[in-house]
Amino acid sequence: MLHPLAGSWSIDLPDDGVGEPDDEGNLVVSCALGTVVVAVFDADEGFEPEPALTELKAADRPAPRAEFDEYGPDGTVRWAFLVDAPEDDDDDDPDHAAGLYAYVIGDAGWVQVAVLYADPHDHDQALAIWRSVRHAEAA
Repeated sequence: MLHPLAGSWSIDLPDDGVGEPDDEGNLVVSCALGTVVVAVFDADEGFEPEPALTELKAADRPAPRAEFDEYGPDGTVRWAFLVDAPEDDDDDDPDHAAGLYAYVIGDAGWVQVAVLYADPHDHDQALAIWRSVRHAEAA
C-alpha cells in the first residue's frame, strides 16, 4: 500500500501494516514481516546527496552481512545494509536488531528506513520496501 510521507516522499508498505508515529515523529509500522521504522529529514540549502552518503557510510555501525549501493529512478542515491541479530541474547539495543537499515537521499532531504524482522529469508521483502521509497517534487 502506497503511503505518503512528509516532503513529497512516499513508501510502499505491507498491506497488513498498522502504523503510528513514535515520540520522535517517525512512522512505526507493525506487520507480519516485523517492524518498519521510517524517518524523513529535510535538508538545508546547499545539501548534496553524495557527500551526505559518504558521511553516513563513515558512521559507526554493526558489521553488515551485505551492502547495497544504488541510484533510484527518481534521481536519489540509495544505500542499505543487512545485519544479523547479535549472538549475545542479552543485547536489547534496538540499534543492533537484525534487519535492513537503509537510506534514500535526494536534493531536498532523505528518508531513513529500518526493517526489523525475525526470519532471515525475509530480506528480499525488506529490500523491496526500501526500494519502494520515492521522491516527487510537490505540484
